[in-house]
Amino acid sequence: MRQLVIKAAAGVVFCLALCGSLRADTVTVGTTSGANCYPFLCNDSGTSSGQSILYQQVYGAGNFGAPFQIDSLTFFFANLYPGSGVVLDGNYSISFSYTSAAVDGLSTDLGSNIGAGSALFFNGSLGGTPGAPSFTINGTPFIYDPANGNLLMTIIVTNQQALVNPSDRGYNLGDSNGDQTSRAYVLGPGSTGGVTDSMGLVTQFTGPTAVIPEPASLLLVSTGLLVLGGRARKLLNRKR
Repeated sequence: MRQLVIKAAAGVVFCLALCGSLRADTVTVGTTSGANCYPFLCNDSGTSSGQSILYQQVYGAGNFGAPFQIDSLTFFFANLYPGSGVVLDGNYSISFSYTSAAVDGLSTDLGSNIGAGSALFFNGSLGGTPGAPSFTINGTPFIYDPANGNLLMTIIVTNQQALVNPSDRGYNLGDSNGDQTSRAYVLGPGSTGGVTDSMGLVTQFTGPTAVIPEPASLLLVSTGLLVLGGRARKLLNRKR
């Protein structure tokens, strides 16, 4: 009997893996209502040496219905504007943390916006990455729990190509409504005296891939379990 149950469980797992479909969980924050070339597609600092921009974006906790593991970020090219969308050369350091700052309420002292749980997500070159229709950054997974506060993304870009706004690289899709996300930034070195406004990049967060059983697979598994259940009852009756 025990061996029968083990074999049945193994069969269920095998069927789900074989008959199911792979689906990655995604959350997209932002409603397209503008465009923004910071921090990937233009450099208004006036230099290609040192810190080009310190960029922060806050995402309201209400955009996430439950704890979410962030494995990758996707940003979208604004096709209404000319340009190639290719990401500028430079080094990009991307971190996540919690923040007590509200959406559309970031401080111009960007260091003070960073709260608990700060962790590095990505650090490296993105230069030459094709940006149209979108580009994705994979990083070290960050588990975000909306119960602990809003999500803050901090990007420090150094040694970025000095192509000013507007550049021939184009723009990313932005949200200027200030109800789901907003930004703060400092051009050049430093972290104080920044600019805050209601703009933010439309961002897609992607989590782990899961096996989602197809309806036909679920029916097959259910039928199989009923059959196994009937056989198990017969075996028990014989032993009595």
